[in-house]
Amino acid sequence: MIGDRTEQNITDAIKLWVLYGFHPGAHTAWVLMGRKDKAYQVAHPHLKETQELFDELYDNHRSLVPPSLLDMGLEEFTNFSGIRKMTPDEYAGIEFEMLAMDFIVFNKWYLPELGADIK
Repeated sequence: MIGDRTEQNITDAIKLWVLYGFHPGAHTAWVLMGRKDKAYQVAHPHLKETQELFDELYDNHRSLVPPSLLDMGLEEFTNFSGIRKMTPDEYAGIEFEMLAMDFIVFNKWYLPELGADIK
């Protein structure tokens, strides 16, 4: 089974990309861009112990991201600088998506980071 540290590294990389645009490793980048085939090719062997495990992790990791930030093309993904640098107009749609996300994910990850941004 996947180690806790590996899982934490992936989720931390996703959080840093969403908030600040820090580029994750290849596997996580492909997951965020919706390229399951590429993500599988570069995944750590622990992530590929079974196809069912890989599929579950792939879906779980994508569920941590506001939907409008998923499935970007490579150039858009590379140029994304995080929600902290968005204009108020750009951020308004993302904020709504984030509030609609799983309550635990939102409160654990985003609320402490965004603080006063959320009303």
